Amino acid sequence: MTLVKTALILILVCGFLLCCIPLTFYEIPVSWEGFYHARIAENFATGQYYDSGSFGPEGRPQVYPPVFHIVSALLIRVLSVDGLFLARWGPPFLFCALIMVWYFLISQLYQKSTALLSSLFLLAIPAFTDLGFLFSPQSFALIFIFLAFYFLDRPVTSGIFGGIVVMTQFSAVFYFFLVLTIWSLLDPTKRKSAAKTIALSLVIASPYLSYFVYHFPSFGIILGNLGFKYFFLKTTFGITALALLGLKKEWFAVSLCIPGLILSSLQPTNFCYLTFPLVLFSAFFVRDFFIHKKYGVIALVFLLWLLLIPSQEYISKLQPVSEYESFVWLKENSVDSIVASGWYQAPVIAFVSERT
Repeated sequence: MTLVKTALILILVCGFLLCCIPLTFYEIPVSWEGFYHARIAENFATGQYYDSGSFGPEGRPQVYPPVFHIVSALLIRVLSVDGLFLARWGPPFLFCALIMVWYFLISQLYQKSTALLSSLFLLAIPAFTDLGFLFSPQSFALIFIFLAFYFLDRPVTSGIFGGIVVMTQFSAVFYFFLVLTIWSLLDPTKRKSAAKTIALSLVIASPYLSYFVYHFPSFGIILGNLGFKYFFLKTTFGITALALLGLKKEWFAVSLCIPGLILSSLQPTNFCYLTFPLVLFSAFFVRDFFIHKKYGVIALVFLLWLLLIPSQEYISKLQPVSEYESFVWLKENSVDSIVASGWYQAPVIAFVSERT
């Protein structure tokens, strides 16, 4: 086994164990969002395609992009597990798969050393490690986004992956199309293949998009910016500083950066999109700075250890909101025909109540 493969395996093992820290302490998912996706996946697994648990009392047609829920439903059936088990233990595997795809993409575009460094730096950013325990289509969509970038010179393959992205998660769709558009504007050699990929993605997803438009739901977009304090909590001072030091005219990295900045400024949950340009620019700086230093390896190991501290501290403090037990009590001690809910607690209440 080569040194590069060994390093990649160690990064994946480290990432998997890091994500499992909060999961081993609790028997329920850490995030409320996971309850929503677990419930929809269970509905799909039993052949129910009407979302009766949301937007009560009448519910609504299931309009959320379906690919993630279809795959989750298949896993529930094949593995004979329930939605909560999948919502707890599925994310670390998606997390590792995402790191692997990212590594292969960056290896194709740059050096393997840059790919390894950027993959390791991903573990140091809380906004990225969030994906390791959140049962969300975001990780799933990002895997196919990077696969589409990897196969961009083969527009048919790239377009198929792009179509899957469109049918998986909406914010990921905007990120995907923005990156492709900016990349093609900055690098003329990518324009033709990017245009074909975008067009084919929309064609493949057109049946779902037609269904979505026909059943277009009423909803309000929740936007917000929590300021620099939250930004540095999610991205850390260390990685941000390294990224600023490593800024350079690398068109793919710039193409990742602009959509990441736009989307993260609109909604805090989109900070994960900003992590990729941050780790890439950080890897540029660290590789160029340490590669010719006499004690570069020792300094690099110390730096990596220092960078990983905030992420470990962040994950060690994660826990589910304690109101879950209260919702279980309400289910067992309230009238069957009544469900009390709120916007923030709606996913878990709909899952626990089992009232349709």
